Amino acid sequence: MPSCFENNQDAITSSRDRKYLDFLDILLSAKDDDGHGLTDLEIRDEVDTFLFAGHDTISSGLTWMFYCLAKYPEHQKKVQEELDEILKDRRSNTVEWYDIFSLLHLPPLLTLFLSFSIIVLSSHNYKQ
Repeated sequence: MPSCFENNQDAITSSRDRKYLDFLDILLSAKDDDGHGLTDLEIRDEVDTFLFAGHDTISSGLTWMFYCLAKYPEHQKKVQEELDEILKDRRSNTVEWYDIFSLLHLPPLLTLFLSFSIIVLSSHNYKQ
């Protein structure tokens, strides 16, 4: 079966001239020590891992964080007060990217819970 990428050699070559390569460009231009590129299956597996593995970790971490906020209402209250303060003069309830720098309680909680979930999930997968 022919590779779906074999006729795109010009596109691969021109992508090397750009300042930044995207993820697919890197996979398409990757070569092993013998000069062989990745097969279509290997490229698909890499893309699947990149797209889907991170989603599981993040969703588990956020679920754990929300559980802990529900279990410890004093921390939930601090986060709610902080968000209420940021949003008090706005027409919408949208938190903007620049608002993150004003938050004192939520970013450390996110970092803590996401780091914790990565460690727990990694050790759980390792034991299986």
